[in-house]
Formats: sequence, structure tokens, C-alpha cells
Amino acid sequence: MTEREDAGHKGQMNLKLTGTLPLIGAVRLLALREGIDAVSTLGRIQALHDAGVLGRDEHDYLGGGFRHICRLLLRQQVSDFRAGNDVSNYVDPGSLTKREQDMLADSLKAIGALGVSAWLGGADYVLFPALFGFLGLAAYALWRRRQAGSADEKQKTS
Repeated sequence: MTEREDAGHKGQMNLKLTGTLPLIGAVRLLALREGIDAVSTLGRIQALHDAGVLGRDEHDYLGGGFRHICRLLLRQQVSDFRAGNDVSNYVDPGSLTKREQDMLADSLKAIGALGVSAWLGGADYVLFPALFGFLGLAAYALWRRRQAGSADEKQKTS
């Protein structure tokens, strides 16, 4: 998940792109689906937990992960600014302590799982009708094949 293309950020992670944006988007999607009107990401995470959408562990990992990634981003951005560098969203994982790396890895796993569940949460509106359509089409094709096979058998016996 580290940058490979951009020579100026090789080996660094864009924590906004890989962390905060997917989390914010998934939490927003779930909140909209559940009719939750909280506007902050942490408020939405709490409201989703209160509504029973997020379990205790998910709530803990996502809220803690959001805080941790924001803290890492802010620390890096302050460091960039003080050094006279362009402020960006890139953080070098090698500059993090082992504990920070472990927390970041756990946070990104939780965010990835939330993104998948948020996307699949809407699957019943898209995938199930498509599945039934394909099953119907397959059944029709099998019926037609049997019909064609019966016609071939009749021709052979005549």
C-alpha cells in the first residue's frame, strides 16, 4: 500500500487515500442507509453503534482507527510545514513506532472490512435481482436445450 509510482513519495503511504476517505465514505453510506443524521464521522460511527449496525469491536476499531490516522496525518503535516516542505497526506511507515504500525494495520483492516460490508449492504438492491434474472435466463436456456434435444430425438426416430 506504499507509493510506487511517485518518486517523491516512494515507500510512503497516502493515509488520506487509503485510510480516511474510504472510512468516511463507508460510514456516510451506512448512515444514509440507516437514516442517521449525524454529520461528523465519529458521530456517525457512534450513531451506527447505538443503532446496532456496528458491533462493539467494530465501533472501537473504527473510531480509534479514525483518530489514529488523523493524528498520524496531522503530525506529518505539521512536520512538513515546519521543515518548509509541501504539506501532503503521505506518511513513511518506517517513521512510525512498532505500536503505531500495528495500530495502523489494524485500522486499515477494519476500514477495508467496513467498506466491503457497506458495499455489500446494498447488494440486495442490485445483485439479487440480477441473480434472479440470470437464474431465470439459465432455466430458460436449459428448457430450450431440452426442447431442441426432444425435437432431434423425434427426427432420428422418424
